[in-house]
Amino acid sequence: MDCSNGAVRKIAPKVFKKLGSEVFCTGPSRNGKKINYNCGCLNIDHLVLFMKNKELDMGFAFDGDADRVIAVDEKGNIIDGDSIVYILAKYLKNSDKIIVGTTQTNSAIEEELKKTGKIFLRSDVGDKYVLEEMLKSGSNIGGEKAGHIILLNKSTSGDGVLTAITIASIVKQEKSSLSELNDISLLPQKTVNIKTRDKPVISKPEIVSLKESLSDNCRIVLRASGTEDVIRIMCEAKSEDIVNNAINVLYSEIYRVIN
Repeated sequence: MDCSNGAVRKIAPKVFKKLGSEVFCTGPSRNGKKINYNCGCLNIDHLVLFMKNKELDMGFAFDGDADRVIAVDEKGNIIDGDSIVYILAKYLKNSDKIIVGTTQTNSAIEEELKKTGKIFLRSDVGDKYVLEEMLKSGSNIGGEKAGHIILLNKSTSGDGVLTAITIASIVKQEKSSLSELNDISLLPQKTVNIKTRDKPVISKPEIVSLKESLSDNCRIVLRASGTEDVIRIMCEAKSEDIVNNAINVLYSEIYRVIN
């Protein structure tokens, strides 16, 4: 596990050892100056390389305050928050019928969960919006791509260690590997950012019209970041060519209007 030189550098390894795991750690600095620095779920490649070098079965990377977690399977594949929600919804015993994701959750996850009889609801991006939808709908499982996972019958906020324990327990329960549980082919999806303070630009008629014209064969989410001077463009379709074309057209037009 990659403790991101943060809040769970002592707690997470201790908990997993008590549960019977053999634990290897990276990111255990305790001076408080290297939190999230080239490590943790914000820099997941560090854990991927660490696991490959030691040939480990599964890995978890937290962020500094450990409300987020991203997993890595035994093959080095990254399992983000959306895929974690999928695994929890599909394999957690007595899991709810209603599952909450966000507008950016890959549509393949929604379709696969529907096949198992689940109802998939989407909130705006942000764990506070996920929680709001969960409380409204009566769901106990929700989360977003960035790794905020909420198990409402156990905690009212994201808890990376709790999520990691739950994922590991499912692997043991199913007598499987993490890669086998993540048995889904995601649709091509891409997100790019445009740095700007003119975030209301996405509501201008020419941008709205362009988005609608591209939406026949591509799911598009345009959103202004709530924490940065950034506009995020997310496109998802059945082929990477469609995704890349939509991204390029939208990026160029938004950039032109801003400037």
